[in-house]
Amino acid sequence: MYLFNAQDSIDAKNYDYQGKIAQGAQNYTRLAFKDAVHAKDTLFILNPNVTTEQLIASDLKDTKMFADTIALGDNKHKNVVFSFRLIDDENNRFMIESEAEQNGAAVLNKDLSQVSIAPMRGGWVKIQNGVPVIAHYDDFNEAIAQAEIFDVNDEIQYDATANDEVAVESVKVIAGDGQVTIMGAAGKNVTITTVLGKTVVAKTIASDNETIAVPTTGIVAVAVEGEEAIMTIVK
Repeated sequence: MYLFNAQDSIDAKNYDYQGKIAQGAQNYTRLAFKDAVHAKDTLFILNPNVTTEQLIASDLKDTKMFADTIALGDNKHKNVVFSFRLIDDENNRFMIESEAEQNGAAVLNKDLSQVSIAPMRGGWVKIQNGVPVIAHYDDFNEAIAQAEIFDVNDEIQYDATANDEVAVESVKVIAGDGQVTIMGAAGKNVTITTVLGKTVVAKTIASDNETIAVPTTGIVAVAVEGEEAIMTIVK
């Protein structure tokens, strides 16, 4: 399953998020997954019901098995290619970039010989109302202020909110190989979701140092009851 930016499918399949909204307001593009095989610097998008055995037997030469093929041997933007854009040189924080804009229009797909990586205008991954989408901004500074910021550090710490009556200790989330460890959240509910919003773990934490197996890898959102969800990377 390969992640793709569904911008080129909006008109046909309604892959926009929050619909066609007022002129001048932000509109978002959904992210989705496609069945595909990455081989020989090419991404082969599979037709429905193609099996692994059929792929091996054909040695990827039977074109009837593929809905599309996308060359990946260059450094150009495509709707299945994402760039990690460092915010600065001081730490590991970065944004995820998906598309370029040329003359005010989004540029995607395969005919991108004149489009370079790292435009000032483009599409960026943003978590909008809990849904990962592609958002568009007029310049890089606006993207930094509003798009989602990720961090490759294994340990992420944030301070829980407190009020005059209840003092809440800080919560730590430590990502590892196939698991996350949550500290300082005994008795609270925790929900772990993928970058596309699919819930993979939902449970109540029994102790102040609990390790939870996560049945997925990559970027996940860890939401502890009463606290803001944080993004981390499960290896």
